[in-house]
Amino acid sequence: MMIDDTATQREHPPEIPNKSDIPEQLGKYLLQDEIGRGTCGVVYKAYDPFVARDVAIKLALNDTAVDPTESMQQNREFFAEAHAAGMLHHPHIVSVFDAGVVDGFSYIVLEYVDRCTLAEAVKQNSAPLPVDQVIDIIFKCAKALDYSHKRGVLHRDIKPGNIMLAQDGSTAKIMDFSIAEMLQGNKLRPETVVGSPAFMSPEQIRKQDMGPSSDLYSLGAVMYYLLCGEPPFVAQDIRRLLDMVKSLPAPSPRSKRPELPD
Repeated sequence: MMIDDTATQREHPPEIPNKSDIPEQLGKYLLQDEIGRGTCGVVYKAYDPFVARDVAIKLALNDTAVDPTESMQQNREFFAEAHAAGMLHHPHIVSVFDAGVVDGFSYIVLEYVDRCTLAEAVKQNSAPLPVDQVIDIIFKCAKALDYSHKRGVLHRDIKPGNIMLAQDGSTAKIMDFSIAEMLQGNKLRPETVVGSPAFMSPEQIRKQDMGPSSDLYSLGAVMYYLLCGEPPFVAQDIRRLLDMVKSLPAPSPRSKRPELPD
């Protein structure tokens, strides 16, 4: 069993909007099908008639159990993605086009990538990806993270589910900057542990100073997953998983896929 959930959960789970509650149109955008959901929002494919292009719109999940002050904090956290990713313009980072609030719905408008995440690609392939394809994908993601880090943005949740793969099978795009943070002097001291345990860096789990190397560790774990079909550490108990990440060296990829080249 692979654990790939966020490490921290709200005491009251967010209310998931019913399809009937979602308007057919949000401002100028025409909403179509739901294409994904995460801890911060639900993502829909939509159409922007003004520029005649498909887009992805993330709507914030509403938590009716929180008080107004906490609700405002959740809203700030939701729009943190627009602030962080909106600073970045790179061919291998999903672009942010717009953000706002319409009729009580907080939304972010993102570039629409017509394909799937790396996690879905591995499942659909029912086998680890070819080595050359993995190298190409990871190289492009590393270039994107280098660009992001030089502009002071630390992603903090690099994982297969947050990297899109376009139809051509080679265009990779990093997405979901919902828990990204701005670096202060190339270091960040997190107050809470957030992210996906199987792909977290040891310092992230320990709540120690984080920097660009933390994102690169997570990208290395993604590369391991693409090559071997599973992350470096696997455990059914999350505490055991976190302890393994903190204290053990990663098993050799060749122990799981002997034909891998040096």
